[in-house]
Amino acid sequence: MQKSKKNNYIFATVLIVIFFVIIGVNRDWSTEEINFSLEEIVYRDVSYPQVEAKIGGQKVSLAVAHTEELRALGLSGVSRLSEGEGMLFPFPKEGSHAFWMKDTLMSLDIIWIDSDGIIVHIEPNVAPETYPQKFGEDIDSQYVVELRAGGAAELRIEIGETFQLL
Repeated sequence: MQKSKKNNYIFATVLIVIFFVIIGVNRDWSTEEINFSLEEIVYRDVSYPQVEAKIGGQKVSLAVAHTEELRALGLSGVSRLSEGEGMLFPFPKEGSHAFWMKDTLMSLDIIWIDSDGIIVHIEPNVAPETYPQKFGEDIDSQYVVELRAGGAAELRIEIGETFQLL
């Protein structure tokens, strides 16, 4: 009986190996197909709620990083944003909310907004190479919005203007 189990195990192993050899032979394993970054694997399945907002009188579409985990992930691994797209970071209360560019692949405009919805600071064109420098440590805010670099200027967003969800 012992020999029969061993033979079944060997037979099953051989079938599995043959299966993978057949798949491998019939598949194009070009470097283009398997060339991917770690960020694409880690971040591509993350889903953020989406909201429309008016910031400085301009309509924008924002992904909402509403949990501690999503705020920590932020736009890490994202390589492109379209005009009028960005991310909203709502915090439970107003305070110092510093941002850095860890694992960020593109430059961003970072906008701090107080609990009354007033834009209190804009840090334009923050480059990934600035990591580990922190931005906004001395600014009290309850919300932060990230747009692609130049987005604040494109939308004519200025300090003192309002932010509101639509």
